[in-house]
Amino acid sequence: MSQKRNYINQLPDEVLCKVFDYLELESVKNASCTCRRWNEIIFSNPYVDRFILSVCIKDLNVYPEPVISPEEIQHAIVNTTLTYPEMLQKKRKQIRRNFSFGQTRDKREIVLKQLVKTITKTKRHYRNLSWDVDEFMYRNFRRVWQAIHPKFTKHLVLFQISFIDTSLLFVYETLAKAIPLMSKLKDLLLLEECEERYEQDHTLMFRSQTVETLSLDFGYTSSIEMPKLLYYEGALSTLHQPTKAAESHVFKRMKHLTVTQKGGTSTDPSVFLRMPNLETATWNFRLGHSVFIAMCEACTFLEELCFSKQLYIQHIDALQHLYKLEDLYRLEFYDIELDDDRDFMRFGLDFDFSKMINLTELDLGKMFVADSTLERLPNTITKLGLCVHSTNERRQIEIITRNLTQLTELRFGYKMERAAPSPEVLKSLSLLEHLEELEFCRCRFTKRTFFEMDAPLHRLDTLRFKECQLETKQLLGLQQKFPSLDEPEFEDCAINTNPAMFYDSLSDGSLSEMEAIDSSSPYRGYESDSSDF
Repeated sequence: MSQKRNYINQLPDEVLCKVFDYLELESVKNASCTCRRWNEIIFSNPYVDRFILSVCIKDLNVYPEPVISPEEIQHAIVNTTLTYPEMLQKKRKQIRRNFSFGQTRDKREIVLKQLVKTITKTKRHYRNLSWDVDEFMYRNFRRVWQAIHPKFTKHLVLFQISFIDTSLLFVYETLAKAIPLMSKLKDLLLLEECEERYEQDHTLMFRSQTVETLSLDFGYTSSIEMPKLLYYEGALSTLHQPTKAAESHVFKRMKHLTVTQKGGTSTDPSVFLRMPNLETATWNFRLGHSVFIAMCEACTFLEELCFSKQLYIQHIDALQHLYKLEDLYRLEFYDIELDDDRDFMRFGLDFDFSKMINLTELDLGKMFVADSTLERLPNTITKLGLCVHSTNERRQIEIITRNLTQLTELRFGYKMERAAPSPEVLKSLSLLEHLEELEFCRCRFTKRTFFEMDAPLHRLDTLRFKECQLETKQLLGLQQKFPSLDEPEFEDCAINTNPAMFYDSLSDGSLSEMEAIDSSSPYRGYESDSSDF
């Protein structure tokens, strides 16, 4: 009887990699134990990009993980307005103060010894490394680093190192020397979560000839020389030319920029001349007048522009610099501040967007918008975000349903108060037949609100409630009005626990009682939706 042939072993490595791609991660691990060849394919060639080596000794090895009860969550929201992460951190600190260190110190040493032994002996060529450096790990940094470098670092494609309650400054020299030697490195993330501030005596310089994605999340002045950079997240000051005498490096390949406040906010507008081919920019801190104008003049290839914090400009005409961004299709505001904003506060944003003929996505944030602005939106808009007031909501929704019938996404909310959308607004929504996604922000809903709609929206498959006050999450009529909707989404919403207060505030039109409640706690009289935590 002839032996059965093992045809699968005749497949080339590339084909087996494709087969492994269809497996769940646990199944891939099991496959690696099947034979030496499969193990080598999975862990000793480019396929190992799918795995990440995590070097971390969690707090769980030292302190018991705190458990937060629903009662504590409710108490915090109603009385102290703490967020869930703040509650968790506060409780962890209490546990650490009361926990006996002697019981677990040896345990950490055992775990660390095993970790170093595993790293030293493994033959796997990991391409991705994530390393959490807390106080304990910092004290043993050199010991772990010697096991990692250069054995793993020479193969790394992604390197993320997070400093938790300790400072990157203490090991900066080690990292600065090693990073240029990582010849395959593409993604570099340097993060720090430390309340204590340490003095910095010189600018931190990071160099790499291969890094394409860089994220710097720390509070120190830094500079970089990375000619192949495509995406950067961090302080804009990091992209300045290091010194006046230094050779000017232009980030010709940079396409994506996310600006944060950590690491300094001082900005020379000429920095944008170093990234002439920028396509997307996101601002996570307040942007000033001169920097805004410099960006519009230098980065004319921008396609997406997002201001997630306030934009300061001296006068509204400065927005006309946006006309220079001819390729811009996505624009998102949070709010705008002017030198003299009396008319702006009274009448809202009055600006002509019609000249931005490629604009398809526009979010006007929490600003009030003049009717004339909505009348002058380009008919290319398919996604719109808008804040209204109870005095102008009917007029503005009428303009939208008349001029922007092609809308596929709409964010509709109230800035000053949590009001119930009027029956006219709900009836008008039925005219947006192409709508696929609808978000209500800072609104109030009874369980029967959607019965006010005239006709169903057959294409709508996403319905989101954000920071809303609801009588119940079991809203009636959703299946009839939105046949393609599976389940609505709720973000930071409050569920009514006082029906009398809820209906009184809706029926008499008075917001004074609810606003008084909002000033001390946005959710008093409501039960927080625990799913948000």
